[in-house]
Amino acid sequence: LESNKITQIIAIDTDITKIKEAENKISQQNSEITSSIHYASRIQKALLPMPVFVNAIFDNYFILNKPRDIVSGDFYWAAYKDNKAIAVVADCTGHGIPGAFMSVLGMMSFNFVINKLETIKADVILSEMKERVISLLHQRGKSGEANDGMDASICIFDFENNILEYSGANSDIYIVKKTEENKEQKTRRIKADKISLDYNPLRDDRFTSHYINISKGDCIYMASDGYIDQFGGNNKKKFLRKNFEILLQKIHTESIKEQKAILDSTIELWRGNTPQIDDILVFGVQI
Repeated sequence: LESNKITQIIAIDTDITKIKEAENKISQQNSEITSSIHYASRIQKALLPMPVFVNAIFDNYFILNKPRDIVSGDFYWAAYKDNKAIAVVADCTGHGIPGAFMSVLGMMSFNFVINKLETIKADVILSEMKERVISLLHQRGKSGEANDGMDASICIFDFENNILEYSGANSDIYIVKKTEENKEQKTRRIKADKISLDYNPLRDDRFTSHYINISKGDCIYMASDGYIDQFGGNNKKKFLRKNFEILLQKIHTESIKEQKAILDSTIELWRGNTPQIDDILVFGVQI
């Protein structure tokens, strides 16, 4: 009996040792994976337009970029061509590592398309982007192929003529005009075409360009759907688009720095201890 007890104790000790070894191995693997993802995040951030470059294009702007994971499926882009400032916000399928792969493809593609075109038009850029995404991912509508893509909004600012050109692929923009005395300004939503940048034979591929007169003090906001879709509040419901529009209306007279801070603190307060469900990106420009 004593011999059996000793054998059982030895077996238990052996099992505990194996469990600890397995735990250590898993911990080491997790550490290596996390380290690799952090390194990938540095590469992803390096591919985004440098702040000094965006500062040279826009006088007053903010970018609220809150990835759900270490790397993000949302990205922004900025460029200057033909005396016009270009801003892009895109939301790729997925988040984390899959979304980050798509974001890198998107950033490189926007850069390629904008440099390639002799004349820049928002709808044309999106059409070219759609063709490039389909080509790079070899999308033909066949079973088993990659069905990834992205939604995107593109704004082209002609500051000399005070005109904004916008086109959207499933990604709306929001405009709040400068508040006039004794007049409350409401957020104006410019709706996108219901087309994503991917292959879908059932959808119309034609994008629409919208032209809006802008003046000093107006605010233009581009955003992925991460903000409005975030769950939170007392009932753990989505933040919703209408609340986002009301919030933009309330903050548009604040400084750009304060607007970003309010948007950030508001969504964090709303979220509370609820996990962030998606990447969050808001790009605001004050004329």
